Amino acid sequence: MKTFLKKTLIITLVLLISGVYAANAQNSKILAGAGVSYATDLNSLGITLRGDYLINDAWEAGADFTFFFEKDYTSWKAFDLNGHYVFMKNDKTTLYGLAGLNFTFWKVDFGSYSYYDPSDYDSYYSDSYYGDYLSDYYNAYDNLYSSSIGYEASGTEVGLNIGAGARINISKQLYLNGEMKYTIGNYNYLTINTGVLYNF
Repeated sequence: MKTFLKKTLIITLVLLISGVYAANAQNSKILAGAGVSYATDLNSLGITLRGDYLINDAWEAGADFTFFFEKDYTSWKAFDLNGHYVFMKNDKTTLYGLAGLNFTFWKVDFGSYSYYDPSDYDSYYSDSYYGDYLSDYYNAYDNLYSSSIGYEASGTEVGLNIGAGARINISKQLYLNGEMKYTIGNYNYLTINTGVLYNF
């Protein structure tokens, strides 16, 4: 599953980059840029890279990847493939609804924690007054101690996106983009994104 998702992401990026070079500079249908995202139920901020392809006046296709900052030993990444339906467009503003697929990657990593090994106390205190006492104490609780303890788990969840967005032309080739989408799946969360897009 992970291999398939990685290949899908690479192919999507390659197609977007290829489209940039193939498109006419004055009539390009490629938008690409970056922004900041916040996911409510994940309670985390992230950096988003995205690209949109303007199919025609009514339809667009978009792909984006968000890396959320680690919080509470948990890190999240999200890859979205969405279709846009444009319901209002003029020289300055584009409004659209969206729907598509979401792939949420999560990882929990508590790291490793080192604890004193009872044998260390034996060697350190063997010649001291407290040597026998400490040795007996830590040997009695030997099952509670180890040299290191850690926990790590990861997985991928697939969900459906539904939402809406707006794009405002702030220069000849630069757009301010805002988007809100709700992901429905094993992890339900609302993502709010704002960023800039460049028309290549």
